[in-house]
Amino acid sequence: MPKIRKAGKLKATGDYKIYKPYVDEIVTKWMTPLVRSAGVKYVVEGKENIPDDETVLFMANHQGMFDFPIGITCFKKPCAYIVKKEAESYPLVNHCMRLMDCIYIDRDNAREALKSLDAAARLINDGRSVIIFPEGTRSKTGEIGEFKNGAYKIIEKTHCKVIPVLINGTRHALEETGNVVPTDVKVKILPAFDTKDMDRKQIKALPSKIREMLVEELAKR
Repeated sequence: MPKIRKAGKLKATGDYKIYKPYVDEIVTKWMTPLVRSAGVKYVVEGKENIPDDETVLFMANHQGMFDFPIGITCFKKPCAYIVKKEAESYPLVNHCMRLMDCIYIDRDNAREALKSLDAAARLINDGRSVIIFPEGTRSKTGEIGEFKNGAYKIIEKTHCKVIPVLINGTRHALEETGNVVPTDVKVKILPAFDTKDMDRKQIKALPSKIREMLVEELAKR
């Protein structure tokens, strides 16, 4: 907690170059033992598909709450999440999310949701990678649901690289019983899509294409 308080004070200075590396370091160090102590073991395939020197938009399926700490610990770069507004009601989670520049989205309010997507685009353009779960909610069955259309609006404003991510197994860690259960999780990071030269029609079709790829990958498991 003292380090989190220090991170909050550093962020209050507004000096991004000072507070951001500190926040990223302590959050990663906090999440790593959390995942380990829960007995959640994960294997990551495809880390080489993440560019070292570019900000990207990760598009991942969503099975469980452990998608968040696993994402923080397994990617090579710090990221901000787009999360449901309901997460604000958990004080410690809310504090950490805000330190990480995470963006809350109210899917029941179209105008506010659009503002959140604009904020995500600004983060990417300012040099911060972002993770979005386009299903908008956790899958109780493990099957990948339909993707909402918000992701393409971020891509349209940034033309960043988009990286599909398949997460499989996190729903067994908590959601099935309500208690934390030791679980094996597999994460596959697929090759990036370069959207720099895509037109609006191609960008709008990309989330559906990525969903199809993730469904095919999941079927192989």
